[in-house]
Amino acid sequence: MLQHSIQLHSIDYVLLVTYFLFVLGIGFVLRRTVSGSKDFFESGRSLPAWICALGFIGANLGAQEVMGMAASGAKYGMMTSHFYWIGAVRPWCSSPSS
Repeated sequence: MLQHSIQLHSIDYVLLVTYFLFVLGIGFVLRRTVSGSKDFFESGRSLPAWICALGFIGANLGAQEVMGMAASGAKYGMMTSHFYWIGAVRPWCSSPSS
């Protein structure tokens, strides 16, 4: 069995450090406007429901989710669909709208 190793170059490290500093910078800037977990997780209830729904759909339409559901469906069959409807769609439909 062949094993391949990944060689990182200086540009790779520069990009990683730049991204890390950028994310930390966003955190420091937004720290002033977020006063608690309610502001962080719910945006102070200032977002309309359709924007929250777009975030939910976007999180569930990633490549890993689609590939994982296809593989799970091939292995387990209809149980995969049942898990999705119970685990994802039901909380979405029962969440209070603004």
